Amino acid sequence: MDHQLDRLGVQLSEARRLTRHGGVPRNRLALLLLDNAAETLLRLSATTYLARADLYGNMMRRLEPARPHADEAEKLAQELGLRVVSASRRRKIDRDFNELVDFVFEHDDWSLDPEMAACIKILHRYRNAAYHRDKVYPDVLEPAVIIYFYLVAHLLKHRKSSLWLIDQAPPGVLEVLDGDDLGSGFLGLPGYSSEAFQAAMADRILRDFIPDSTRVSESLSKHMLARLDGIDRDLKEIGDYHGPPDVERDFAIRVVQCTDAEWHADGPPRDFWTRRFAVTGEVIQAWKADALKLAGVTRALDALRMFAEQESSIVKFEERASELAFETEGAIQFESDLRRGK
Repeated sequence: MDHQLDRLGVQLSEARRLTRHGGVPRNRLALLLLDNAAETLLRLSATTYLARADLYGNMMRRLEPARPHADEAEKLAQELGLRVVSASRRRKIDRDFNELVDFVFEHDDWSLDPEMAACIKILHRYRNAAYHRDKVYPDVLEPAVIIYFYLVAHLLKHRKSSLWLIDQAPPGVLEVLDGDDLGSGFLGLPGYSSEAFQAAMADRILRDFIPDSTRVSESLSKHMLARLDGIDRDLKEIGDYHGPPDVERDFAIRVVQCTDAEWHADGPPRDFWTRRFAVTGEVIQAWKADALKLAGVTRALDALRMFAEQESSIVKFEERASELAFETEGAIQFESDLRRGK
């Protein structure tokens, strides 16, 4: 039995069940399961590529005695050396999710587009916020889960492996398929290949959650618009607490773009109201307009690319606004406790 596929099948089946019931607690758990499934599938593909790199390393070592005496041996050894993965790179791949994504997607025979890599990194970062800080909003979380189902389905369908097992379908796979017919089996025999299981699981997930590319575009648009609404909420909290009357929002937008030293100093910097900051109220409105346009993109890869570009422009401001809003909440709570004598 393919135990890896069995475990993945159970994870995906549970994520689907949680998503269908809905709500923040269940969607949050679904997001965690999907992120783990994505990392597992990336690591399985990375293992195949690393094994191939080991093969090139062994070939290069066998050429060592001939390198000083034959130009062809030297040339071949140099070409093989480019395909070897160093120990330091392996450590980075093992420890860093983004490095893992980059490593898998950099191979010529990896068939998924770089737009997907960028979006996997984005959703992994969002998952970290949902897991470590438990900061999630229903309007942000639900479309994030839909997008991650789409990405995981493609990682499942295109997983790299040098060996495929022929066997009966594991229980976890059957859970995902939920009664779908696998066909006549491998060469008409009762068993099926792991590759066939993966393709069938991916197709079922896409059918359940992404019936066409329009759903991808709409989910990306909803997710981005909801995150921008979250920025608005954070700016309001910062402005209401710290900002002068009538200019609270402008004050908050400017404060978010000041450094820690400026924020903690006695009063704002001298050029606080005259400095030309990169993000203004008009820029935030432009972000919202771009996010709305996402919903009308008909090609999924174009939508993923546009989403990644938009996210890269907002993420630094978004994270800083969230951080300051969190600090503001703490200050408000502290003052409330003091008033109540706590």
